[in-house]
Amino acid sequence: MGPGANAQADEAILSSAFPNVFFWNQPLQKNATHAFGNLIEEAKSQVAKLSAANNGNPVNVIAHSFGGHIFHALSLQIPDLLKSCSFYGTGYDIPGGFFKLLTVMRQSPSTESALKEKMDTFLAVHHESKASDIWNYIGLIAQDPAFFRHYWPTQDLFNGFIATAAKTEPMDMESFQNILNDFLNSHFTPENLSKSSWQGPIEIHFGDKDPLIEINKETGLWKTIFPQAHIKVLKNSGHFAHLEKYLKA
Repeated sequence: MGPGANAQADEAILSSAFPNVFFWNQPLQKNATHAFGNLIEEAKSQVAKLSAANNGNPVNVIAHSFGGHIFHALSLQIPDLLKSCSFYGTGYDIPGGFFKLLTVMRQSPSTESALKEKMDTFLAVHHESKASDIWNYIGLIAQDPAFFRHYWPTQDLFNGFIATAAKTEPMDMESFQNILNDFLNSHFTPENLSKSSWQGPIEIHFGDKDPLIEINKETGLWKTIFPQAHIKVLKNSGHFAHLEKYLKA
């Protein structure tokens, strides 16, 4: 899930198939100071509760999108409480992900010509991804009210998700900004791009149509942190590959 998002739609779609899975809703982070750090403390507390409820055994984690970064932080701080993990749609390079989405939208016939001109003007000067430009990327992307459609490989899957998500609480944009800024300032550093001491099994799933993921680049980045990771590329899947099968059912 993204910063400031919740797992309510995921739970509505998946809970009947996976009744024993606990779906964690991120606590909102209204204080910009240490927002990502505070989120990790909340996550550590939740993992500890789940472990205690399971006779002290380590837990299995499924992480979507930004959730992979939460797991990475947990693996550095409470490795003994983590048994395994599966990532879906998690890019290490978040600024690069938004840069890729911007270029995908620029090439899309559904993007209005006036917005394409703004994108062209920006991309003529900014040829490659930089963390310092991330809010410029997001600002341009958000000018298209239908940008979220690009996260899905088909219109039917997008429609199915939106029908469910409309009944849930929306992403909290203040928390999104606070968490992402703190993450980029405190955790998205060269020091953190190094081998983790956590050696548990991990699968990393990339949808081949995910507009936020450069698969070869992301494989190399995550393999630097988790050399034991098994990479799976899911054909005809987008950013929400973990939900697509169950939306089709």
